[in-house]
Amino acid sequence: MKEARLYVQLNKITEIRVHKNPHWDEALAVMLVLLVLDRDIKITIIDPDKDRDGNQSHILRIGYGGGEFDEHDLKSKDSKITSAWLVAEALGVTHCCAEVLEESARLDRTPTASTRSIASVLKVLHGEIGERHAFDWALVGAKALLLWSESSKPLPGVEVRQELVAEVSTEVWSAFIEEHKGEPQYYEAGKQAWTECEKAHGNKNGHCDVDVIASLITNGSARSWLSTAIKGLFAKEVAFREAVSILEKSERVAIDWARTKTLSNGKEIVVDSGRYFVVFVSSKNRQINSAYRWHKTKNRAHILVQSSDIGVQIQTDHKFQIDLNRFVALLRLAESRKRGQNPNVQDLWGEGVIPGIPEWFFQAEHHSVLNGSLSHPNVPRTGLNQQDIITVLNYSFQGKGKYWEFVKQSSLIKRHSSERHILRNPVLA
Repeated sequence: MKEARLYVQLNKITEIRVHKNPHWDEALAVMLVLLVLDRDIKITIIDPDKDRDGNQSHILRIGYGGGEFDEHDLKSKDSKITSAWLVAEALGVTHCCAEVLEESARLDRTPTASTRSIASVLKVLHGEIGERHAFDWALVGAKALLLWSESSKPLPGVEVRQELVAEVSTEVWSAFIEEHKGEPQYYEAGKQAWTECEKAHGNKNGHCDVDVIASLITNGSARSWLSTAIKGLFAKEVAFREAVSILEKSERVAIDWARTKTLSNGKEIVVDSGRYFVVFVSSKNRQINSAYRWHKTKNRAHILVQSSDIGVQIQTDHKFQIDLNRFVALLRLAESRKRGQNPNVQDLWGEGVIPGIPEWFFQAEHHSVLNGSLSHPNVPRTGLNQQDIITVLNYSFQGKGKYWEFVKQSSLIKRHSSERHILRNPVLA
């Protein structure tokens, strides 16, 4: 692993910056610095694309910016790397909180692994109470967890957590039912959320589960903190059910795929073939991704294309084992051609963002290609329309021959499309 060092002196830091809708690993990283410094520091949530202050010694950026504590360029080399891990290593405190850091890294790799984890709940709370309040809530949890980790004390017993969850979730459930009286769909969603609450205490190794963290908060705010978390669980379940309904109403587009083999004479032959199904969704619902990955969703597709107010996200489930590399290269080429440019396609491979094509960010680990995200909402919007996306998909998964056919035929992507902002789902329009 690349060795991380604090590139500014701790006593010079007056401000810590994190990206929009910051994640749990950023909260953990920020709290590590605050506990070491033991003084008030300004914490700023900023759109990375609007941060133009350069490397100033009093500003510590965590989780973005390409500096010592931006983990994104290092993840492919070491899956345990998070911004929290880099900060802990730089401070020399990894031995004090190794279990917490390792579990946080696992949650970062598989964000849907635990419904009740603070990482999962935090993402919901961004949309429910706003990113500032949600991040402050996460910092309280991070502090309690890190102080416990340093103390080497055992976790509170299951019965303590069970009693706390039962007391708080009953209040939340009662208020939820009263608010949605006569709405059966909300009743079913609430009942499922309560079920999640009731079994919350069963995860013995879940240091980052909200019931565990709540039991570690000792300043009298445990019930209030846990109530916020459980309200988030209820809201998430409601949004998830709505997302499932949206996906089940969406139409699928079929595209061909082929596995090919190149013979010694250079001829390419097809050895296997089939169809992928792609679903196009236009929705602001933040649970679309989770609903898509839920194997029980009817009308499930191999590839999801979601457009919303923050941009366009294209992704596939790792279980389908779809290699997106050629698709990403052709997608970037199509984006360039939409602007009247025609770069060398060999320069368009690779993860992250390619210079000159800021629209698309490729995350191979998460099997996704993003034109904007909650963390980076102001990325330039794609100029591609839905038919352009379908065209790129049709040439991406049928071997080298179709790939190079797309590269050579610049007329496949029309410049100056009248449908610039894309992906209107006819079912949802």
